[in-house]
Amino acid sequence: MRLIGVLTAICVVSGLLLAQVEKHTKGPIEEARRQEMLHALNKVLPAHDNQPDADTVTVADDGAEWLFYVGTLNGAYAGVAFECSSRNGYGGEIRVMAGIDAANRITRIEILSQNETPGLGAKVEGDSFTGQFSGRTTENAEWCSVKQDRGEIAAITGATISSRTVCEAIQHGLNIFDKNRGAVQGSSVQSSEFRVQEN
Repeated sequence: MRLIGVLTAICVVSGLLLAQVEKHTKGPIEEARRQEMLHALNKVLPAHDNQPDADTVTVADDGAEWLFYVGTLNGAYAGVAFECSSRNGYGGEIRVMAGIDAANRITRIEILSQNETPGLGAKVEGDSFTGQFSGRTTENAEWCSVKQDRGEIAAITGATISSRTVCEAIQHGLNIFDKNRGAVQGSSVQSSEFRVQEN
């Protein structure tokens, strides 16, 4: 009985300590993640003066929910950013953030995470690859494929799978945006949290 009592006391104290640690670290962790997201948004969005992580549009499409971050300048729509991903990379999932301006052209893409081979697939993070997407239209995104697949993006030498995966993720995101862009662009004058249901 004494052993059971000691073990019970240890479990209770440990549980209380873990609860206190979580309580004091949850806020800083969430803020760090928010700052990381804002950093990526500010890199891909055109000039804006709002907090895009607070002005979002949720679109239900293709069996999933897509979150669009709206950028505004002087109260007018300036552009939008969204996260997209594909699990078909050589090392698994590749997550990408893409920014689009008011003329429906890609401003910039940023690789958020990847586990590709260093020196090969990991080069998808380089400007020589990501820069190929800037300035391209969101309409008719068939261009967003590697040249081996009759697209317009030059794959990284020796890393066609990684290059193809990035294109696949972005093309899917562009198609979702293009399909719902009226609602996404109009949301900047409707609400900071706007939801679009799938048709």
